[in-house]
Amino acid sequence: MKKSFEILALVLLMVVFLTGCTKTFDHYEDKLYSEKTVFSDKDLNTKATNVVTRQNAIKKTLDVFDKGLNIKIDRTKFTENIKLVKNDRTGSLLWQISWVKGYGDTLYRCVLDSSTGEIVEIQWFNHSNLNSNKVAVSKLSDLEIKNLIEPLLKQLEIDVKDYTIIPISSYEYNTYMDIILYNKKSHKEEYIITIDLVNKIVDRFVKLDKQL
Repeated sequence: MKKSFEILALVLLMVVFLTGCTKTFDHYEDKLYSEKTVFSDKDLNTKATNVVTRQNAIKKTLDVFDKGLNIKIDRTKFTENIKLVKNDRTGSLLWQISWVKGYGDTLYRCVLDSSTGEIVEIQWFNHSNLNSNKVAVSKLSDLEIKNLIEPLLKQLEIDVKDYTIIPISSYEYNTYMDIILYNKKSHKEEYIITIDLVNKIVDRFVKLDKQL
């Protein structure tokens, strides 16, 4: 009887351990992990010799918002959420960083590839700073689009001259417009950018082959 009880206890401990391991593999919270442990897993497509640390990911995100979108983020004024997540489609690990204020009235979000530091997604909105009384422009010229997206692309080390810019849609009463960046050499659609036509600003950037 005593032996049966010991076996049952051991089985229960193994179940708890394996359940914990599964959760940890799928989702690594910011400070609750060892980078050496996380990146040494043979099933992940990330090498420990080329890992972007948490602090470097934060710094790069702040720099891109500042120099690419002219947005200075004061981290002390926001609820901060930083996590390392696995992209099940590609097998890579991504830093997911977001700052939120109030009841979601302001959001700044960035996703970076943890092995290369490449930014694969940016999204933001700040309802308090946007002018809802403006009227959306009916159309942007190619030059206007280029001037709007070039500062961000430069910060992301993307040369706009290598791409054909293709407007693909306007939606929500024509207040936003999506554009595709089509690589002239590889002949592939690589990035999608959303432009706010009311305030004439970029509010979303996505690398298509690495999005979550």
